[in-house]
Amino acid sequence: MLNINNFETSHNQINPTILNSALDFFLTDEPILILNQNFDIVFINDAFKFSELHNFYLDENSENFNQLKDNIKLFSASSFNYSRLNVSIFSKDENRKSEYLINISRINFQQSEIFLLKFIDAIKLLERENRIASIQTALEMMKIPLIITSSKGNIIYLSEEFEKIFDQSLENLHNKFFCLALEKYLSKEDLLSLESSFLSNKIWNKTFQISSKSGKTHHYEIKFLPTNRFINGDKLNVLIILDITNHIEKKIEAEALADRISSILDSIIDPVFIVKDCDNYLSLERANKSFFDLFNISSSKLGTNIEKFLDRNLFDFIVANINSLKNSDKSFIEFDYSLSNKYYKIKLSSLTTSQNELIFIITMNNITQEIEYHNKINEAYKKETHLNKLKTAFIENISHEIRTPFHAISGYSDLIDDAIKNEDYGTIQEITVLMKDVLGRVTKLFDNLIELSHIESKSLIFEYNNINPNKVVKIVYESLIKKAIEKGIQLLLDLGDFKSLIRIDPKKLEKIIFSLVDNSIKYTHYGNVIVRTYLQNGKVYISITDTGEGMNQNEINEFLQPFSQEEDTFTRKYQGMGLGLTVAYRLTKMLGGEIEIVSQKSVGTKVILSFDAIDGLSK
Repeated sequence: MLNINNFETSHNQINPTILNSALDFFLTDEPILILNQNFDIVFINDAFKFSELHNFYLDENSENFNQLKDNIKLFSASSFNYSRLNVSIFSKDENRKSEYLINISRINFQQSEIFLLKFIDAIKLLERENRIASIQTALEMMKIPLIITSSKGNIIYLSEEFEKIFDQSLENLHNKFFCLALEKYLSKEDLLSLESSFLSNKIWNKTFQISSKSGKTHHYEIKFLPTNRFINGDKLNVLIILDITNHIEKKIEAEALADRISSILDSIIDPVFIVKDCDNYLSLERANKSFFDLFNISSSKLGTNIEKFLDRNLFDFIVANINSLKNSDKSFIEFDYSLSNKYYKIKLSSLTTSQNELIFIITMNNITQEIEYHNKINEAYKKETHLNKLKTAFIENISHEIRTPFHAISGYSDLIDDAIKNEDYGTIQEITVLMKDVLGRVTKLFDNLIELSHIESKSLIFEYNNINPNKVVKIVYESLIKKAIEKGIQLLLDLGDFKSLIRIDPKKLEKIIFSLVDNSIKYTHYGNVIVRTYLQNGKVYISITDTGEGMNQNEINEFLQPFSQEEDTFTRKYQGMGLGLTVAYRLTKMLGGEIEIVSQKSVGTKVILSFDAIDGLSK
């Protein structure tokens, strides 16, 4: 570590007059170090002593000092009187490195040489150079109004541009206080503020405007800039006047353009908004009224992070697509999104502004009506396809159901002819019974077709009466018991003990129950078919339960459509067009009743009819 006291005692080795003369060459506020021809330190100034340099590790064993000494030796062996070094000096106490620029000068003294070293902090030098960069540019180009003053504020330089614009000359203003040159353009309050900034050595700025001889208004910004530059020990100040007319006009144009853009955006029905990529977040720059209404926010959100008020999923979609757009050569990306039961086709486009800022324009085109229309078209297409399927099934079924019995009748006719020839009247009687059964099925087929036609055209006529449903159920039971016995299954009847009536068309109710019980017998190969009636909670219930083949529960709605059977026309095992269940279902609904079907494959089926009981007659 350097011993500053040793430096102070060695000061007398140099003539003070010569030393002061040498130091005048340097800025007195910079640290100074003097070495003799043996490269020993013989002097330091106060700036060095009281700066951080006195803590630098510069003793003779220091790598810093030895490196510095080697460079000075090389300098001493040269013919130059001046040199400059860039060095890094390490602080032992603070364990850090500082960058310095060292100006080295050689001075001949009493037939020997001394070396003057001025240490300039590189960081402070850079800061100082940045502060006066605008002044240096003005002096070189001479294209801006410029005033340079002494430390007392007197004008020592006036640029030609200032003289030209403000119609004043250096001859009239030289060595006068600089505020006098601005009296025509600044108010007394502004002049007082400017003088105060000068006295306190602070930067000051103000905008003002003047009209030229042509009548055009020019806008200017005046800047007072204190500096650390000296001429002959006198500190300089600079006053620059910048013509900002174009900037102001562009700003006005930009504001007008922004107003026009806002007007255009607001005229767009669909939500539109513009965001700027700010590295860590996406800033909302502009948006139209539809956007603010959709997200229920105000225009005060402009400039804020869109993540704070956008739907979370939408925000994630936008971020993902922005990243995708950045990494591709596409000009835009489109994606679909649903929000609040509405559907949007979102278009995301990128744009680089004149300030080299990346912005994204996001348009949310409301396609809800288009989607709904498309869905309706799909539904209509599915319905039409289904209807075509039903028509095909109808043609196939009607062809099969009509052709089959007539083939049977034709065959029976041949048998009857043979029996007549052989006088076999017993066979004729049996065939006659079979023919009646075939004709009965044909009659039932046409009855169901006519019934369904009336239902579809809503031309069916109902004759309502108040009846006890047990009577109708018993009639159906008696008409089908024989068929069940012949098939080898049990048809059981369990009538509820109640006297409640229901208002209904008895013939239509009989047809419903007959179709359901007949269907159960058809698809039951062993076990039972049970028909029950009961009264519960003001409703009369009629249930038909079987142990037949059953259906898949999720396919029941399809079986309620006309002509539907679980098997197709050419592979099915049972006669009939599949109209019975459809007719029963639709008639029940038209009569004001409810029908519920519960079924399980290979287990069985239960159909439950319910009708409102007439008040006052419930048991």
